[in-house]
Amino acid sequence: MERNTFRLVSSSSSTVFRYILTATNNGIAWLSPSGDFAFGFQQIQQTDNFLLSIWYDKIPDKTVVWYPKDGHMVPRGSKVELANGVGLILRDPQGKER
Repeated sequence: MERNTFRLVSSSSSTVFRYILTATNNGIAWLSPSGDFAFGFQQIQQTDNFLLSIWYDKIPDKTVVWYPKDGHMVPRGSKVELANGVGLILRDPQGKER
């Protein structure tokens, strides 16, 4: 799994940001500052289903420590977006909010 570096784009007096993660086999995860935890999509048992979650990243067995309350799996190609003024939005591959 790749590691993602955050970039902020300044616009006049305000800072605008937008980050997107996509559910893929070798997707990118966002790491905590310590590198202990990662946030992203975990593939479920080599299927096309993924779980948006937070896991321990420094151990071989990536133990999940958090996932959304409903715990619904999402298909490959789903995206989670983090944007200022909006928060986190989970979308399926067709762009429908989940």
